[in-house]
Amino acid sequence: MLTLKGDTPTLPIKVVKGEVVKAEPKITFIQKVIKSETFLVMAHSAVELEDEFSNLYYTAANQSNLFLQPPFEPNVLMNMVQTNNVLNQCVEAMEVNIDGTGHEFVPAEEGKTIDKTEEKAALAFFKEPYPNVSMTAIRRKLRRQMESVGYAWIEVLRNMADEVVGIRNVETAHIRMVKLDAPIQVKKKIMRGDTEVELTLWERERRYAQRVALKQLVYYREFGTTRQVNRDTGEWETPEKAVPAESRGTELLCLGIHPDTATPYYLPRWINQLPSVVGSRNAEEQNLQFLDAGGLPPAIVFIQGGTLVKDTSDQLRMYLSGLNKNKNRAVVVEVQSSSGSLDSAGKVDVKVERFGSAQSQDAMYMKYDVSTEEHVRVGFRLPPLFLGKAQDYNFATAQTAYMVAEAQVFLPERTEFDEMLNKTIIKELGFKTLLFKSKPITLKDVATQLKGLELSKDVVTRESYLKELNTVAGMVLEIAELPAPNVAPGGVKPTTQSVDEIPGHKLPASMKPPAFTAPQDDPEPAPPDSHVILKPGDKLVKKPQLKLVPKERKSAIELIELAQDYAASQGLIQKRDVSPERQVITEEAVRGLDEAELHAFNRLIATYAFGDDDPDLVTLVANTRG
Repeated sequence: MLTLKGDTPTLPIKVVKGEVVKAEPKITFIQKVIKSETFLVMAHSAVELEDEFSNLYYTAANQSNLFLQPPFEPNVLMNMVQTNNVLNQCVEAMEVNIDGTGHEFVPAEEGKTIDKTEEKAALAFFKEPYPNVSMTAIRRKLRRQMESVGYAWIEVLRNMADEVVGIRNVETAHIRMVKLDAPIQVKKKIMRGDTEVELTLWERERRYAQRVALKQLVYYREFGTTRQVNRDTGEWETPEKAVPAESRGTELLCLGIHPDTATPYYLPRWINQLPSVVGSRNAEEQNLQFLDAGGLPPAIVFIQGGTLVKDTSDQLRMYLSGLNKNKNRAVVVEVQSSSGSLDSAGKVDVKVERFGSAQSQDAMYMKYDVSTEEHVRVGFRLPPLFLGKAQDYNFATAQTAYMVAEAQVFLPERTEFDEMLNKTIIKELGFKTLLFKSKPITLKDVATQLKGLELSKDVVTRESYLKELNTVAGMVLEIAELPAPNVAPGGVKPTTQSVDEIPGHKLPASMKPPAFTAPQDDPEPAPPDSHVILKPGDKLVKKPQLKLVPKERKSAIELIELAQDYAASQGLIQKRDVSPERQVITEEAVRGLDEAELHAFNRLIATYAFGDDDPDLVTLVANTRG
């Protein structure tokens, strides 16, 4: 009789006159054989995490309890993220691309500027919202908890003057919601246009609790509640019983993904793919067991007309159990006949039936594993590129994948976070002229950027141009001192070229080229504190007592404004009125331009006059303006 032992109990079998029959029901068990390192991995994934609030949840049988049970134990969901073969990568892609791009501050109203004092205070607060922790680190931890469990918490810290002084993360797994109590009347302020309106509403204010060291409970209140809560007892303050300052609970902001239909909690975006998450893990573990067994699939040995030689049965069991160190090697099974007579030996037939022999060449469930991975990734709506699968992408398809993911997944999540922060923390900090805005993902094409710099180099300052050039090209260039311009004042150069030499272009009568005269000294501009009324044709009087100061290069906006004023004074722009005083100032400003500024100015005038900045037209404008 031969008894085979494996992962599941089997019935013993015996050979009776050449036929295999079942013996009496006798079940023999052996312990599953797994390598030590494999056992540790699988034991970690199979551990059942205990809910520390399990005996405190509100149920129909325990209505005196205050805490609401979440739809899924947070620690279990976070453990799935850690052990699944694709879920952690999806969560990390959301974390990096949504909350790892940084932030900036923009004007609260379009067309207005940010108050410098507010901007300085905002930069200081969000640079380090909590000691030694940056805003980016807080956001990334929040995002990981939100994508893993479905919701996360921000604790808002105030000083004794009730001013917000910091924010920080609170571990999601340790916080539970307290059931709502009776509604109360509260007063809320809301903006309607430019007016702040106060509304009286009925609200049921929320409390939260945290379990500390499996014993102590610490209570919090929802951000924006009108009453204080006792952090030790969880009781709301009343007019008769105020909460001391040292016993007040802090505030929590709740951020969630998808609201649960049965509880006030939230669910992660991958929860509808939970079977795929669990199934892929089970498939990976079965493959691991298969490989640890040496790649030998389960088998049944049928022996007809004979018995095994002594000790062969024990050796065969050892080999099939996986305890043998020398796997994937041939085995010699010695069998002796148990039938026949003295005249003729009995016939012995040994058959080995393997199950799953096709899998001996590779792991099992490969197609299933690919299918579950696809399901989980689709739950996040992420292109494969964000999980490191770039073998099927070229530049065009990769750029398209980034654009689609940015528009459909990452940008909406950033916008929602920014709106929440602006309506809570920014508003509570008292900022009126700025808003918090997350930076988007930007795909930069160096060739396109360099082309844009080339087109704008004549209408921007040298400092800004060189700064952008160093950023794009990765260089460290410095501005060199320009030599003194060797041109006549005002940039006028003698020439004999006439307008008729450029067919199809005519200048207005006010810009006909005058006779060339010898250059004269530039008049010095009047001091800024003088109150002189200028008229067309007047000249500024040079005052020797004034000291010359280095002139700053004009910005692109200043050059455009100056060109528009000059073009309007010459009749090239009809919808812009320039006063006589402004005309005189404009002419003086044009005469004070240096060589580079004057070249950009002439290109703008050529564009206003002819609709083109062809070099011949620019030269014509430069000669005509004399």
